[in-house]
Amino acid sequence: MLKRRRARLTVEAFVQSTSDRWQASKLHKLVCEQFDRVERREIDRLMLLEPPQHGKSHIASRRYPAFTLGRDPTHDVISASATATLAEEFGRDVRNLINSRPYSHLFPSTSLAEDSQAQGRWHTAQGGSYYAVGIGGALMGRGATRAIIDDPFASWEDAQSEITRNRVWEWYTGTLYNRVRPTGAIVLIQHRMHEADLAGRLIEQMKAGKDSWEVVMLPAISLEGEALWPERYDLPALERIRVNTHPLKWSALYQQNPLPDEGLFFKREWLEFFEQPRARADKNGSPTFRGAGSLRHVEWRAYLSYIPAECLLADASNEVNRLVLIIT
Repeated sequence: MLKRRRARLTVEAFVQSTSDRWQASKLHKLVCEQFDRVERREIDRLMLLEPPQHGKSHIASRRYPAFTLGRDPTHDVISASATATLAEEFGRDVRNLINSRPYSHLFPSTSLAEDSQAQGRWHTAQGGSYYAVGIGGALMGRGATRAIIDDPFASWEDAQSEITRNRVWEWYTGTLYNRVRPTGAIVLIQHRMHEADLAGRLIEQMKAGKDSWEVVMLPAISLEGEALWPERYDLPALERIRVNTHPLKWSALYQQNPLPDEGLFFKREWLEFFEQPRARADKNGSPTFRGAGSLRHVEWRAYLSYIPAECLLADASNEVNRLVLIIT
């Protein structure tokens, strides 16, 4: 009885009660607590930034909708994903859970309407609803007290496309947002893919004084060098992924820190290109610099490691004024 009572009160206990072989790690406890805060109406805008395959969708899209409908069967839930197919899969899992005997023991006041049980679009007998939609899909006539967006981009390539990013943004601002009721909540779950992905734009909007979000950033490896989910991905496993992943993808997908397309050290407009060399090597075989000053030795070595060519031009203050690549 105590377990059943707890399963009605907290997301973690509910997920534990309704999931075979699921064990809450420190990570999952943290995620579940954020959803509990939504239920307690402490926050109404929640952003969870988490690496791939770390269990976010099981909690956020397969269990939380059933939990919130169990507590209030009049809720209207909109569940959005990059594709309608994935969103409907989540909807089928939620529907089947609500239709199960263990769920009815936990929440006997919540049941499915007999005439509305399609896998991605169904109603509760108490007047609530669940609607699964792909990003870009129509929501005409739909309202939401809970809007959940689970991975707005289908692939890394999609997120690199400005056209696709703008399409996602326009759908969020022009279609989904105005369907959320004043007392409703929006939850965004994703791993970062670009500085201007949906999470990035919302964070910039927040800085400008618009919607205030609870942003929970969960890097695969913390600043202290600890794995986020060591029971599944320990440090050796993460290191193997890192060395086999492009640095931009690792930083964004796993560390939730998308880097600029142009890089952090050099911008293309700083570079000049010449067909012929404009410098001679000194007696030690190193390129010489024009100008009154030169880079300190340690700086030169650092820059050389990032530029696969010779580097010229420093000003008298030992700072790089402009870079000239000599193509040989």
